[in-house]
Amino acid sequence: MKKEYEQQERKQELLRARAAALSSAPVNQDREAAFDVIVFRICNERYGIESRFMKEVCAINALTMIPCTPAWLSGIINLRGRIVAVLNLIKLFNLPDTETETRKPAVVVVGDHEFECGILAHEIAGHRTVFKDEIQETAHRTALEAPPKWLKNITADRLIILDYAKIRSDKSIIVNAEPGEELM
Repeated sequence: MKKEYEQQERKQELLRARAAALSSAPVNQDREAAFDVIVFRICNERYGIESRFMKEVCAINALTMIPCTPAWLSGIINLRGRIVAVLNLIKLFNLPDTETETRKPAVVVVGDHEFECGILAHEIAGHRTVFKDEIQETAHRTALEAPPKWLKNITADRLIILDYAKIRSDKSIIVNAEPGEELM
């Protein structure tokens, strides 16, 4: 009995020593947060957009298709009286549509006081902080890995960060054609 007690006591001492060593490990104080993002999945890729531009996430109850619009415009939704255009990044970025799930997609609504749009997402993955030391420089990628024009950055774990400022200033997503005009 005494031997078992001594073994237990040694185990406890060992665990206390490990806990003390771990608790005294230096914390990286140099790690600086860059921004917070909402993370969502499109096909097999994870995308993020800065939380400060996030208005809401909503399920698609009724997506109204608009005839004679580009394929990347999935349609519009009525969001409590506001009409919101829903963009399909699969079509816009020419991504392979490998999604086979039957789950209803969601719309990530982003905007500011002048512009608002929705982004079709297969799944909302949550929220995270992106730290400056996680961001990869885009200049180090090959031409085959060149990001779409709306890319802000990419993290080391392959989270693609979209740049809201580039989205809202991109005139190519404004559909304002007269009947018979050629669209993108």
